[in-house]
Amino acid sequence: MLRPAAPARKATAAAISSAAPKRPSYTTRTESVRSFLVEKRGGTAADIRARLDRGVAAGDLPADTDTGELAAFYTTVLYGLSIRARDGAHHDELTSAIDRAMAAWPAPPKD
Repeated sequence: MLRPAAPARKATAAAISSAAPKRPSYTTRTESVRSFLVEKRGGTAADIRARLDRGVAAGDLPADTDTGELAAFYTTVLYGLSIRARDGAHHDELTSAIDRAMAAWPAPPKD
């Protein structure tokens, strides 16, 4: 699998982060709606992390799994899929993206 070197990945992430506006632009008209959505999205990420933590505790995931990092990754995938679906992406394209994201799932612990 082609993977960019760690410095290249960090530089790409930094470029994307620096290009993003400091205050995201939303189509909503009020700060209260924006705050509500930010809170709900944060709750989704926390729920995913909590479930991953339970998976580690149950032995379904390796003990050294960084559940915060994994939750951030899959939360990003989830929201990306949502945007793509809203924009009219075909089911096959979304399924392909899900398959690719699941390839990043940690290997089960060795017995």
